[in-house]
Amino acid sequence: MYLGDNCKLKNSGFLNAYTYTYMFRVYLNPKEARVLVTRAKVEEKDWVLVSRYSTWDKAYKKALYLASRLDYVLEWYLEDQVESVLQIFKN
Repeated sequence: MYLGDNCKLKNSGFLNAYTYTYMFRVYLNPKEARVLVTRAKVEEKDWVLVSRYSTWDKAYKKALYLASRLDYVLEWYLEDQVESVLQIFKN
């Protein structure tokens, strides 16, 4: 689902507030031993931005490497992954 550039969203669950963009980000949370791949800009205090990528594949590979190396849990939003895959077939 396209939400527009710099669209502010509120979420009462995992993310309190975030900005949706077309760049995939890899975040690290050392306190909870988690790695996150998302297109959302995470604004929670324990998450640290590790890197940004233009494609899902590159971001996921980096996150997978970090999670396996540090023995962290790897997380991502299924919507981001599916939308990225469908975009390939759309073009």
